[in-house]
Amino acid sequence: MLIAHELRASGQITERAILFTAVNCAFAFVALTLVLPFLHLEQEADLRTALLHPIYLLGGALLLGFIACQLMLAFAGWLGKREDRQFILLIALVVLVVGLARATGLTVVVALLAFGVFARNLDYDHVLLPLRFGYAGQLLFVLLFVLTGASLEFYGLQTAWAVVACYVLVRFLGKALAILVFGRLSGLRAGGAGLLSVALVPMSGVAVIMVHDTEALFPGFGAELAAVVLSAAALLELIGPLATQLALRHAGEAHPEEGAG
Repeated sequence: MLIAHELRASGQITERAILFTAVNCAFAFVALTLVLPFLHLEQEADLRTALLHPIYLLGGALLLGFIACQLMLAFAGWLGKREDRQFILLIALVVLVVGLARATGLTVVVALLAFGVFARNLDYDHVLLPLRFGYAGQLLFVLLFVLTGASLEFYGLQTAWAVVACYVLVRFLGKALAILVFGRLSGLRAGGAGLLSVALVPMSGVAVIMVHDTEALFPGFGAELAAVVLSAAALLELIGPLATQLALRHAGEAHPEEGAG
C-alpha cells in the first residue's frame, strides 16, 4: 500500500495486489485459528480445550468486532457526517477493541479486521465517511515498518537457512501458481499474472504478529516457528518492496511524476 501510494500507482495490477494482500491476511488468521486444535493436541492438551479454544478466539473476535461496528454506526449517525468527529470516534473504538481483546485473550488483529469488515458491509444508511489519514497515515506506515523491523532477527538463518529458503520459494510459487491458473478467469490481462506474482513478494507485518501470538500460546513450537518465519520476513522486508516497485513500474501503472511539484 505504501509503495503504491509513493508511486501514485493505479491500474489492474495495483488494485489486485492490494486486494489480494487484504484477503491473504484475512485468510491467514482464519487458517491459523483452524490449525490451533492440532497444535493443542500435539502439546498433549485435552480434546475439549483443542476444540473450544479456537472457537472462542474466532467467535469472540467476530463478536467483539460486530459490537464495535454497531457502536460505530450508532455514534456516527448521531454525530453526523463530520470527518473530524468520525475520525476521533474511530480511534476511540479501535483503542477500545484492542483493550478488550487483550483483556479477554482474543486475537487483536482478527477483532479489528472483523470491525472493519462489518463496518464496510453493514453501513446500510451510509452514515460513515471515507476517512483520510493524510500525513498521520504515512507516519503510521513508517512506525509499522520500524516496529516490524525491530522485531526481526536473522538468528534462524544460521541453523535453518535451507528451510527458510524453501519457505520463501514455496510461498512465492504457491501464489504464482494460483494466479497463473485462475488469473484469466478473473479477467487479469495477458502477462499480468507474472507481474502480480512479483508484486506480492513482500511479507506483511501481520506475519510477525501471528508468530508472536503463536509463541505466546506454544512457547516451544513458537520458538521453532519464529526461527523460520521471522528470518524469512526479514529477507522479504528487504527485497519485497523492490520487487513490488519493479512490478508496478513494468506494468506501466506507476506515475510518481504526478506527485512532484
